Amino acid sequence: MGGMWGCTEDPDARERGPDGAVERTPAAAKSLPARLRTVYARRVGAGEQALMLSWAAFGATFGTTRAITHVLRRRTAISGGSGGIVIAGRHRHH
Repeated sequence: MGGMWGCTEDPDARERGPDGAVERTPAAAKSLPARLRTVYARRVGAGEQALMLSWAAFGATFGTTRAITHVLRRRTAISGGSGGIVIAGRHRHH
């Protein structure tokens, strides 16, 4: 029976070989990115991947918007500019 997030009761169940023994590689045998890819592929299901991707997209959008806002406000405070984006001499609000 699956537990929370679609995981099995035994968290190492997907890491067991055909004989039931836990397959582990030495930590030094692989680089960190390779180990992370392996764990991600073995333990993260399709629904969890979609959730992670949507949160990453939200975070990137939020962070980018906040960064642009701070840059525009700083530019207005320092130079007395328009406080927005100006293209060909015309202020673009949206």
